[in-house]
Amino acid sequence: MLVQGDRSIYLTPMAGGELQPGTVFAGHRIETVAGRGGMGVVYRATQLALDRTVALKVIAGGLLEDQTVRARFVRESKVAASIDHPNVIPIYYAGDENGIAYIAMRYVAGDDVRSLVRREGPLAPQRAAHITAQLGSALDAAHSAGLVHRDIKPANVLLGPEDHVYLTDFGLTKHALSIAGSTKPGHWVGTLDYVAPEQIRGERIDARADVYALGCLLYFTLTGEVPFKREGDEARLWAHLNDPPPKPSDHGAPEPFDVVVERALAKDPEERYPSAGDLGRAARAAAANEQPALRERLVAKGAAAPVESPTVSAAKPQPNVIAQPQDEAETNYLDRSNPGGKRRSALLGVALLAAVGVGIAAAVASGIGDPEPSATPTPTATKTATATPTTEPGELRVADEFTVGRRPNVVRVHEDNVFVGSFRQERLRIVSAETGKVRSYSPKIGLGVDDGAFGFGSLWLSVARANRLVRLDQRTGKPQGAPITLPFSPAAVETAKDAVWVAVVPGNDAPDQLLKIDPTTGEVLETVAFPWGIMSMTSSPSALWVAARRRARVQRVDLDTGEVEKTIRVGNHRSEDLVYRDGALWAAAPQDNVVYKITTATGDVIPISVGQQPRQLAIGKGVIYVTNYSSSDLYTIDAERSQVVGDPLRLSVNPFSLALDKDRDTLWVGSQPENTLSRVLTGRGG
Repeated sequence: MLVQGDRSIYLTPMAGGELQPGTVFAGHRIETVAGRGGMGVVYRATQLALDRTVALKVIAGGLLEDQTVRARFVRESKVAASIDHPNVIPIYYAGDENGIAYIAMRYVAGDDVRSLVRREGPLAPQRAAHITAQLGSALDAAHSAGLVHRDIKPANVLLGPEDHVYLTDFGLTKHALSIAGSTKPGHWVGTLDYVAPEQIRGERIDARADVYALGCLLYFTLTGEVPFKREGDEARLWAHLNDPPPKPSDHGAPEPFDVVVERALAKDPEERYPSAGDLGRAARAAAANEQPALRERLVAKGAAAPVESPTVSAAKPQPNVIAQPQDEAETNYLDRSNPGGKRRSALLGVALLAAVGVGIAAAVASGIGDPEPSATPTPTATKTATATPTTEPGELRVADEFTVGRRPNVVRVHEDNVFVGSFRQERLRIVSAETGKVRSYSPKIGLGVDDGAFGFGSLWLSVARANRLVRLDQRTGKPQGAPITLPFSPAAVETAKDAVWVAVVPGNDAPDQLLKIDPTTGEVLETVAFPWGIMSMTSSPSALWVAARRRARVQRVDLDTGEVEKTIRVGNHRSEDLVYRDGALWAAAPQDNVVYKITTATGDVIPISVGQQPRQLAIGKGVIYVTNYSSSDLYTIDAERSQVVGDPLRLSVNPFSLALDKDRDTLWVGSQPENTLSRVLTGRGG
């Protein structure tokens, strides 16, 4: 506790006490309290050396006792001070006095947005959009500097003359505390009415959490209410996690704002606006009943970017890819038919690593190889291909871009048809692979298409919101029979051998289920629980392969029973797409920034560094193509050499869905934010 003369500078000796007016602290004379928060108190103070008024935030005692946390706090204060933007409160300096940390910043006399709305009620749409757009621009500047605010709320938005916005109170202390794992009991990292679902779940936070909070603030300015007004903290948290975004139009705001708020408050960060500036521009457009004029783009960098992971190359794998400590029940390569062989397999893996130096194998299990028959056909048309010699990469080039659907997330190609599904639209678009024109026929499949696979002369589509599996003729797109009703929401779908395999998600932390379905009758032949969940699936001639949703694991599944036969640890985070060809699986792991090549016969795992957040894969002639969601580009991997070749191709923002037209050596890529379908020439064919 600091003292001045013979009296304490705090009203009480408690950490939550306040500096008294007239007290001199760290070269500042305290004038009055300007605001209070969970992390400290903000004072209007006079900097004695320059005789200027500042806002002085004094961090509550005890919150920065850990030296690592203190160093992080000082470092991020410097980053925040470096942000030069007209809508960001300038930070003059930060420091500590006798162990008590403080930040000095510009003092702005005037309203904050919370006080303004409480006094005047809902704001005019143009005024609300004007405030939101300025905040979006300020946040873009912070995000491009690698800083996440983490506590966007009306009280942290100050208003100068003519509604000039100043964003203040960057969550520096909250960020440092959460990183160090030392958040004090009772101190929430964020504000309940504006907290993103991933913050509630304790997941990694990036710029998209600020986008969510900004969407909540937009709703507040338009309606005068927080978006999830509930009785009790638990009910509010539950609403953020589970309830659909409310509509501002229910409170009299123009209907175009409904779409803006719905997207900003999406539960999945990947479905939100890629940048806060994009949200601000969308708000301005909604107020004018127009469409945003500028293309959306990702601006966040470093710690604010969607992925903050070191990249690796095939020549220098990450050490923890091959040597992660783990429980016996989660060994790298498990043979369920031989539980007693786990220790022998682990020892063999260690011996292999010692033999190859840094090594590229996750582990090799003795006597459980998986040679694949070379002549057995598979009914899957889009996820397997025949072997071709290694060749030099062709020159990738975007030939055309088309506007198709709303946030296209599934693209499949058969002969002259490109099938494009959008999760938020009931109809499937069909595009001519030859001309790029959208066909007039558009089959109605229901809301929530999640995945699709060819087999048995059909395109099988999992439709999540309708809880059904839809079968279309792969040549015409016409429905074949009635949809198959499923017990829960379906996700991944694959065809293999004599069955259609569908993953369904019961929710409420219950295990996902793998359903084996007779393609002729629609009867469910087998139901198998998968406690680790099912993210994606692919097939080889003798097995079904499943990428787990809750673990960094790939599992081999018996084609008769649906039971797991083997488990391979792959990387550090889950794989979101999985394809197979000629004894090798390829897995895209977005959080690792890596595509993994897995030899099915041995369990060897080779990491290949690609762009930021690889999401979808397609197999070409001797190459693997991968779309990178955050870096918005397309990479080519030489399948034989297991390395990136050629230059990446820049694509529309956040490319996601990917399919290869083998007949034309053409790739089709769907971009969700821009609602575009791109036709990419590979330079490998006619």
